[in-house]
Amino acid sequence: MKKKSVSIILLFIVSLSWSCSKDAENTNSNDFIFISKNKIWSNGLLGYDHISSHEYYPVRSNYIKIGEDTLLNGQKWSKLFVSYDENHVDWEFQGGYIREDSKQVFYKWNNNDEEILYDFSLKIGDKIKLRFDSSFTVDSIKNLPILNNEYRKHYYLSTPESSLGYVVWIEGIGSISGFFENTGNILVDGGPSVLLCYEENNVQIYKDTIYGFDTCFFQNTLKVNNYKYQNDFDIYPNPADENIKVNFKNIDSKGLLLSLFSVNGKLIYQKKLNGDKVFNIDIDEYFDDLVIINIKKEAINLSKKIMINK
Repeated sequence: MKKKSVSIILLFIVSLSWSCSKDAENTNSNDFIFISKNKIWSNGLLGYDHISSHEYYPVRSNYIKIGEDTLLNGQKWSKLFVSYDENHVDWEFQGGYIREDSKQVFYKWNNNDEEILYDFSLKIGDKIKLRFDSSFTVDSIKNLPILNNEYRKHYYLSTPESSLGYVVWIEGIGSISGFFENTGNILVDGGPSVLLCYEENNVQIYKDTIYGFDTCFFQNTLKVNNYKYQNDFDIYPNPADENIKVNFKNIDSKGLLLSLFSVNGKLIYQKKLNGDKVFNIDIDEYFDDLVIINIKKEAINLSKKIMINK
């Protein structure tokens, strides 16, 4: 009787574990679907003043959401809607369509041919052709937490056609440079763009840290980081492996707040400086492929991206 009771208990535990495992599996697969009507992307475009201030400045914002389905040549597509007001009450369809197939996301405008926007089935070392027929390589993939502490895959892609850095995609979210900027700002003419915020079910789970914006919409009075100070300090090496050095050339570092963020906005290091000419950050314990260093003091608010090679 005793053996029979033990067997029943073990069977119950195994069944319960299998059930929980299946629930977790189903939840994860649903969470990472790109096309869903419960999502909103907030995108920002920057301009650059070449004449007087030599600073970047906010130009405009928009929100993007996915709307109703439709058939195009017998194939199922979803319409893309855009809003230009802060409260994103008024939405308009401008001829954009999107579809998803086996973790690949495609888009098209009106009657133009479809193009690939994202491919979340890629593995390390895989290559993909994106806009302008440019070839990108997946250098690394990291499973990192976002604002709601849910883990998502972060894809780091590079191209030999530019030395400007990496493109970063987040599974189910897209590029941190904006909804359509699958090549980051590497192949973009004019000012850079940025994914300001991203929400699911009215809950924000991503916000921009690269440019220091703490908003989901550009107001006319909003000012961007003081880029006139960008040449007044150096951060090296880039990429880094064990240490990052910050050399303050023309800025007094006393009182500066130096912060280190992960690419999804998590604070991983912070220090108030005391006049150091060169400040050293030990990164031996950090495993992110990309970190953002932010420096703040009164009117100064600067951010730079640093790659970490482990």
